[in-house]
Amino acid sequence: MLSQPVELVRVQRSGSAAFKCAVAEMQGWRCSHEDSHAMRCDGSSADFWVLDGHRGDKAANFGAYAFPGMFGPTVLGGGELPPDDEIREVFEAIDEEWISQVGQNLQLESGSTVLGALASQQDDGLYSMKLLNCGDSRGVVIRSPDEDPDLSPVLLESVDHKPCNPAERSRIEAAGGWVSENGRVNGLLAMSRCLGDSELKSDSNRLASEQKVSCVPDVSELRDVSPGTIVVLACDGLWDVMGADDVAAFVQSYLRMFPQGDLGEIASLLVLKSLAEGSLDNVTVMISQFVDGSAWASAPDEMKFYEKLQAAGVLSDKRTRRKYREFLGKSRFPLQPCASSGGRWLLEKEQTSSMVIPAA
Repeated sequence: MLSQPVELVRVQRSGSAAFKCAVAEMQGWRCSHEDSHAMRCDGSSADFWVLDGHRGDKAANFGAYAFPGMFGPTVLGGGELPPDDEIREVFEAIDEEWISQVGQNLQLESGSTVLGALASQQDDGLYSMKLLNCGDSRGVVIRSPDEDPDLSPVLLESVDHKPCNPAERSRIEAAGGWVSENGRVNGLLAMSRCLGDSELKSDSNRLASEQKVSCVPDVSELRDVSPGTIVVLACDGLWDVMGADDVAAFVQSYLRMFPQGDLGEIASLLVLKSLAEGSLDNVTVMISQFVDGSAWASAPDEMKFYEKLQAAGVLSDKRTRRKYREFLGKSRFPLQPCASSGGRWLLEKEQTSSMVIPAA
């Protein structure tokens, strides 16, 4: 851990005629930033991805490149979401490709959770979506703020894949593994499904779904979803300190107060709230809403809470100052703030990009 958290928050926004999305990410107390993400709003279809890496960011970066490539406009553009079996096959293929790359270069060895949402607008104006979860990040689908406030705000919540869960433990032990007292697979990994971690998937006589650590996601589907519905995808840095009901109530309350509220602002507030509540992890929060987001189609990236970079003596620790610079570099921002007259530090999309290149 660092002596001071890296409190910079990068916000990115995207939109189309049917979707609006924003993501906020912060390194926090960790020595490195290992999360990655991707979002695509394209006409009447969209896909959203949050990946939480461990032992480095290479697997997460690879996944943020590979998954949108496999679930892009060609797959989603027809309005029908891919069948569950096809989704699971894609996860297995991407995992196999990553493990192959690791086999050629052991320095790439790492792993990552994979959390995604595929969505499409139906001909009747309602929406269909699938929530994909592999690991202990979490996705939550929240009712539109226009719906009855007496109804439960949470429509759907993914299940964290923890080694202590009975079904997960059963698979781990059947494959010859064990779960330690602190809830880790073979004493190593705190989640029971992920991309990568090839040493825990080495039994050639077992299917991908039967390995100690599986790459096969849970897939949940909702159809005839109302416009205005919200999807929150976030790594465990948020869920370690907040529950799904808390997050849903926060988001709904904000949008009821400000119906045209900025999802990037909401995401960044959740990131800061997680830090204040004691989260020690990297935090990435992505919020998408099933509404017209055309105005965000070419929205610039933003770096928030950069004031400490300009204040003399605030960042007293040299290591922390270096980590601030590393976060800026990874986010493709310059090392010195350059705020507009409105006080916002913005970069146009041609200057920076959320897309990452493959690790190898």
